[in-house]
Amino acid sequence: CSGEDLSPEKQACVQALLEGTVLCNDSALTTDKSSGTTLYTPNGAPTEVALITAALKAGINNDALKKATPRLASVPFESEHKFMATVHAVGPVNGSGSQRRVIFVKGAPDRLMPLCCSQLESDDLETIRGGQGSSAGVVPLQAAFWEAAQEQLSSQGLRVLAICR
Repeated sequence: CSGEDLSPEKQACVQALLEGTVLCNDSALTTDKSSGTTLYTPNGAPTEVALITAALKAGINNDALKKATPRLASVPFESEHKFMATVHAVGPVNGSGSQRRVIFVKGAPDRLMPLCCSQLESDDLETIRGGQGSSAGVVPLQAAFWEAAQEQLSSQGLRVLAICR
């Protein structure tokens, strides 16, 4: 990390990524302000709570996000599979009374990468948010790039997660 402030567009892209980590998450961070100061209480796996905390620090209202993007189904995390998946309704209700569906999968890169065949070409916010379901801005997966990045981060003792949409 260079320590430089992100441009508003890059901040929005980071927020879009963090939205996926909030929606594909079964942990919670509750707040209690009754004593005059805010007391945060984590509930769940530390890594999952850290993702929720990052989203809050990025300005995401987790409760409003979950209400606007309701979970329809999920595949819970199991150590055997090393990933979790959730399905959400997004966007306006169409003429047939349904909404577009989006799947978020979060987990170990070595488990998710073999399941992927494409990636986003850039951090264009419309593309990150899924546009209108189009494949514009999607290119073949650069697996070697992502494997090198994962190895470089892991070699520093960092926990690496992948989030797919």
